[in-house]
Amino acid sequence: MIETAKEAYKWGIDSVKYHPLYVVKRTALANDFISGKFIPISEDEYLDVLVKTIEIKPEDVSVQRVTAGIDDDSLLAPQWCRDKNKQIKHINKALKSIGLKY
Repeated sequence: MIETAKEAYKWGIDSVKYHPLYVVKRTALANDFISGKFIPISEDEYLDVLVKTIEIKPEDVSVQRVTAGIDDDSLLAPQWCRDKNKQIKHINKALKSIGLKY
């Protein structure tokens, strides 16, 4: 994610949206998850990477989104993506450590 962000920033983008990759039923990624070939990012790891990508973001690039959530029976993983309000609370706590708030 950090390397992708670095490349996107080089393109001269105006804004960015960040969110975790989650696994939903009946997809190729679901098959990989079920077979153990794909392990979703933990919330702590996501918060760490999110803060790092925001720290290196050019000042003129606006942030439109810092997460996405899904709260229905199609979600397989990660379970922490179910509660977007809780995610925002944790994201704000992580961003506070670098003097920012979403």
